[in-house]
Amino acid sequence: MKKDIFAYLFVFVFAFLFFQPANVQAEKEMMRPLSQTEREGLLSRLKSIQAGIKTFEADFIEDRTIKALPSPLTYEGTLYYDRGNLFFMKYVRPVHYILRVKGTEVIIYVVGSRTADSADMSGAKGGAGHTDIFNWDPSSFHGQIYSDADGFWLKESAQKPGAPKLNILLDKKTLLVKHFSIIGENGDTTKITFSDKKINQALPSEVLNYSLPKGTKLNRLSPP
Repeated sequence: MKKDIFAYLFVFVFAFLFFQPANVQAEKEMMRPLSQTEREGLLSRLKSIQAGIKTFEADFIEDRTIKALPSPLTYEGTLYYDRGNLFFMKYVRPVHYILRVKGTEVIIYVVGSRTADSADMSGAKGGAGHTDIFNWDPSSFHGQIYSDADGFWLKESAQKPGAPKLNILLDKKTLLVKHFSIIGENGDTTKITFSDKKINQALPSEVLNYSLPKGTKLNRLSPP
C-alpha cells in the first residue's frame, strides 16, 4: 500500500508539471486531433507558460474511484509548489496528512502520528529520479492531443504494461489544467480538481520551512 502511494505521487507530479484542473463529460463530445503545426504551437505556448510559473498554490478536491468500493473516496486539501524544488500537499479531509517532495526526498506524514514514511527518489527510474521534477520539456510529450469546445485534451498512454494513463484538459486561453485524471490498468481512477488558484505569490513560511515534529520516527521505503 505504501509503495502504491509513492507510485501514485510520481504520476501525479508528472501530470501537475505538465499542466493544472473540467468536466469529464467533454470526452463524450467530438474531439479533433491537432495538426502537427497546431501541436507544435500548443507545446511551445506551454513551455513559455511553464517558465513563468515560479510558485503555485491552490485548494484541491481529489476523487478516487476504486472498483472494489461502492462510491468514490473524496479528499480535500491545499497544494503548494515552489520552483526552488518544493512540492507540498496538505490534506485536511477526511484525514489530515502531509505529502512533501523536497529535493529527491518524499515524506508522507499523518498529523499526530509518531512515525512518517520517506523515500529517496534519486535512484528511481524516469522522471521520478529527476532532481528537479518540475523542470520538464513540453516538446518531450509524445501522447495524443485533441481539441473540443471545452479545451485541449492531452492523452498520455501508459509507458509500460501496468502503468497508469493520464487524461488532461487544458483551458484554451490560459492553458492551465481544468481537470486531469489518472487511470490505472484495472480502471481505478483518481481525479484532481483545483480551485482558488494563486500563481507567483509568496507561499506560507510554515510550508517552506516545514519540518516533522520532534521525535517523529522515519520509516525509510524503497522507491518503486
